[in-house]
This record gives sequence, structure tokens and C-alpha cells, in this order.
Amino acid sequence: MKYAVKRKKYLFNLMIALYPWLSVYAVPGMAFLGINEIIGIVFAIVYFAHNRGKIRVRTIEKYYFIFIIYSLFETFCAAMMLRSSGSVADPINRMMRNGLQFILIAIIADELFDIYTFSRIYSLSALLFSGFLLLQKILFLGTGIVIPWLIPGLPLNYTIQNQQEYYAHYIGKYYHYGSGLRPTGGFSEPTTFACYVLPILAMILILKESNSTVWKENKLLMEAAAMAIVLAILSSTSATGMMGLALIWLIWFQKRSKHNSWSVIIVPAVVVFGTAMLVYLLNTNEQMQNLMVRLAEVDLTAGASSGNQRIIRGFAVWLKLPLYLQIFGTGFGNISQTLLSYKISTPFDPYYGSAYMNATAELLVSGGVVGFILFCIYFYYIIKGNMNIFELVAIFMLLMFSLNMLASADFVTIIILMKGLQILNKGINCDENIKSRQQRKNF
Repeated sequence: MKYAVKRKKYLFNLMIALYPWLSVYAVPGMAFLGINEIIGIVFAIVYFAHNRGKIRVRTIEKYYFIFIIYSLFETFCAAMMLRSSGSVADPINRMMRNGLQFILIAIIADELFDIYTFSRIYSLSALLFSGFLLLQKILFLGTGIVIPWLIPGLPLNYTIQNQQEYYAHYIGKYYHYGSGLRPTGGFSEPTTFACYVLPILAMILILKESNSTVWKENKLLMEAAAMAIVLAILSSTSATGMMGLALIWLIWFQKRSKHNSWSVIIVPAVVVFGTAMLVYLLNTNEQMQNLMVRLAEVDLTAGASSGNQRIIRGFAVWLKLPLYLQIFGTGFGNISQTLLSYKISTPFDPYYGSAYMNATAELLVSGGVVGFILFCIYFYYIIKGNMNIFELVAIFMLLMFSLNMLASADFVTIIILMKGLQILNKGINCDENIKSRQQRKNF
């Protein structure tokens, strides 16, 4: 019995640690479904069958449950009004995805998530993916060799689903022998790689700061993973990755400065050195110059640039919605149809009726002010009284404001990780308080 429980926990934590990578691929013949999702569905069915349908939802998850019920209700109602003569595949797909996320995050993870098992798998996978990205970079720049980075034969859960077409597009656009490349480390884009490894780096530094048993037992693995992640993100030239690195290290150094006098000297030195290196690379490295161009794209006058689509566009869409939709939302999966029905467009649209926007804006557009507030209440209770996980919270906010991750696999992994670290840190603090009370009593 104990072995069965242990195996079930291991399989769940393995699935959640690899969930974003598995989402790179679609189920053959079912392009609307990621391989990660079909595995999650199978796991959920087996879990409920084993538990005979009995579930237990903690108080904190009831806030998430309220948000999910609201999102399902408004999505269904809006789909019926908007798509009376059209397909309802998109809203149904999104309702099912939101429901699966709730099951994994709020029900199964509460029983099976184990930070000790998860952190080892997550750190090892980060080390392997980062090492592979660095190998891609070294071999191509040194010899011109392109290493295929996708599992052959599987369709992609991507705009381009055919692998041959994807390789032809990606290699032709980003591989330039003699000048540079943007490697992906086994993911579909450098940004998706960065989204996967940034939470791992934050987790490692949080565990190190708490000096937990998880850190002590896996110190060498985590140190190697952290070093590889930093080098790999710098090599990928992902704008999101670069900003995430800066956020994590600044927060970590700031936390350390409260306990160490040497940080007063080290932090300014690191900032000066980092600035000098940035200036040098901007003057000598073509890829870094391209990176700065992408960062400068976020501008109200820049039109439908990549940066504007991700950062600004969604909020511009929300401002143009009718008042009742601003309050109650369009429903998830209904954005495109709503824009077409109400003839809404913005200067930042990649094409008319596009649903592309960052996750925070999508919450406003799809859930309205009501849905946005409900989600914020749930998130507040995740981080309430525990800013020891601030590095991870900062990365979550960065991804929410820069990428459309609300329906992505990264959302599942990072939310579960945040809750797991919160519980771990509360346990550590509780143990320290008990020891302190015992020492005072003995004294």
C-alpha cells in the first residue's frame, strides 16, 4: 500500500515537473489537445476512480473554485449568444482546460504534490534542458551543426504543427552561422524555454535561503542547475528570460542584504559590473542589439509589434468593449468572436479578430472586472503572509503581464510550486518557533 502511494506521488510530481515541456506537442489527430493535457486527464480519471469519487478541497481552493464556476458560467452564456450560428469548439475547449487545471491544482496536488520529489525532478530537467541549449549554441557557432530538438513524428501544439515546416521556418529565421542563433533547448521558442526554467531558478534560491532539508540534500544538483539556467537564458537572448533573471537576482540580493553586511558592497558591485557588461554587449553583439530592439517595441506608436501585442493590446481591447462586457467579461474562448461581432479593432492587432494578448489582460477581457477580482482574491490567499517566495511571485507576475500563459501548462506548474513552497516555508517557520519556545522554556 505504501509503495503504491509513493509511486502515485512520484508519477504526479514527474508529470507536473514536465508538464510545460509535454505541452510542446499535440495529441496525434487531436490538434486542439496537448499531450500534457491528455496525460493529465488520464491521471485525473485514475485518481478519482481510485478514490471512488471522494474529494477534499481546502478552504484556500474554494476561492479558486468560485472563480472557475464563474468562468464556466459566463463562457457558456456568452458562447450561446455569440455563436448561435457558428462553432462552439473554442469555448468548450477552454472550459475543459480550465476545469482540468482546477482538478490538478486544487484537488490532486493538495494530496500528491511533494516538494522533495518535485524539486529533484524539476532541477534535473532544468539542468538537462539548459545543457542541451548550450550544446545547441556551441555546436552551431563552432561547426555549423544544427541539432534537431523535437521528438520526431509528433505534431506540435503550436501555430505551425508540422515539424518539417516548423524547422524550415525556425532555422531559416534564427540560425545564422558565423553571427548567432536563438536556441530553444528542446522547446518551441526561447521564450517557452525561459518560462520553464525561470521558476526553477527562483525555487532553488528560495530553498537555499530557507536552508531547508530539500536544499541540503540536493545542493550540488541545484547549484549546477542554477548555473546552467543562467548561462542558457543568456545564450537564448529571450527578452522575457533576461528580465526574469534580473528580477530574481535583484530580489534575492535584496533579501540577503538584510542579513549580511557584505551585501552592501557586493550588490552595487554586481549592478555596476552587469551594466558595464550590458553596454559592452550592446556595442559588440548583434543578438543583444536585436534584443534591445524587441524590448523597445513596447510603444503606443509602434503599432502591431510583437511587444505591443503581448503587453499593450489586451488592455486596449478591454477599453473598447461595451460596459457590461468590461464588468462581466466575454467568457474564455470567446474573445475573437466578440471582437468580430462588435467590430472592435486596435492599432496593435496582428490581424482582425485576434485573441492574442497577455494573461492579465485576458483575465480582464474574458472574466471582466468580476472575474479579475475573483482571481486576485485566490492569488492573494496563495501568497498571504509568506513573502519568502517573492522571487517566484515576481516571475509569475512578469509572465502574466508579458505572455498569454493563463491557459498554458506553465500556469499549472508555477501555481502548484508556489503553494508547495508556501507550505514548506510555513513548516520551517513553525519548526523554528517550536525550537525557540523550547529554548526559552529551558532557559
